[in-house]
Amino acid sequence: MLKTFYYSSIFLMLSLCLACAGDSSSSSITAADGAVFRGSDFGNSISKVKANEKGELVKEDRNKLTYTVTVNDDEFADVAYEFNGGKLYKITYNFFANDKTSATSHYKDLVKDCDSKYKEHKAGRIWKGETNDQHFSVFVKQSTSTKSPGLIAVWETL
Repeated sequence: MLKTFYYSSIFLMLSLCLACAGDSSSSSITAADGAVFRGSDFGNSISKVKANEKGELVKEDRNKLTYTVTVNDDEFADVAYEFNGGKLYKITYNFFANDKTSATSHYKDLVKDCDSKYKEHKAGRIWKGETNDQHFSVFVKQSTSTKSPGLIAVWETL
C-alpha cells in the first residue's frame, strides 16, 4: 500500500512538472476561454477588458488601454486594446524578442495558432475570423531586424 502511494506520488509530481514545463508558445499569450485574445472579445467594454487582462497597465487613454505582459523570463510584449464608442474593435500585440531565433519561434507559434483558428484570407499572413457575429481580420508580421527582433500582430474588426 505504501509502495503504491509512493509511486502514485512520484507520477503526480512528474505530471505536474511536465505540465508546468510546457512551452510558452503564442497560444498561452493569445488564448483564454475561447476569446479572441487573452480573455477579451470584440465589443467588450473598457471595464470588461480591464477585468480580463492580467498584464501591467502602462497607459490608459479615453479610447485605448496599453499593457505590458511577460512572455517568458526575459521577453515581453506590449498589448494595446483600442475602443470605438466604448467597445473593443482593435488589438495590437507587439512582441519584443531577445534574438532573431526567439522571434522566429514565437512567430511560427502564432502563425500555427492562427492557421488552426482562422481562414487564411490572402497570400501572406492575413486571416479572417468571426466571433459573436463580429467579423475581423488578423495580421502577423515578423521583424527580421537583428537590432530589434520581434513581431507584431493586429486583430481588427471589419
